[in-house]
Amino acid sequence: MCGPAALAIAGAAMTIGGQITEGVGAARQAGYESKVAKINSGLESERARDAIVRGEEQVRIFQNKAGQERGAMRAAMAANGIDLDYGSASDVLGDQAQNAAEDAAALTHNSEREAMGFRQSAANWAGEAAAAKARKRGAIVGTVFKVGATALSSASQVGKINAAKKAG
Repeated sequence: MCGPAALAIAGAAMTIGGQITEGVGAARQAGYESKVAKINSGLESERARDAIVRGEEQVRIFQNKAGQERGAMRAAMAANGIDLDYGSASDVLGDQAQNAAEDAAALTHNSEREAMGFRQSAANWAGEAAAAKARKRGAIVGTVFKVGATALSSASQVGKINAAKKAG
């Protein structure tokens, strides 16, 4: 049969083993979370770039259509003998050009706002990755301190048991 000191040492060893297992698990989980957050941050950054590219393409297509409309308007007016550089015809063409420019600017602005949302999300994921990395370090450091405290406490108990044996 084991004496009290041996039982205290065995209990300490089991506690330390459990603490190490828990700490390693927590560190691995935090490391995994950090990697996932980094991946998500990259995906959101890619979505932001895609939003800008799509917006540029929408503006290009819109400007082509607006140019075609303007050309058709000019051709129709010219075919009817209307002077394009003077009066109402000039005003109509100018208004069409102004409206097209405003619509193109709105398309650009909308794609930039969409991209900004993705960039903000990417920054949030990057922050989460950093926080998870810090949790990983904290799990490791915390485990070292728990193990150290358990070892010191157990050594103190064994010392008391041995001192009691000698005194008794």
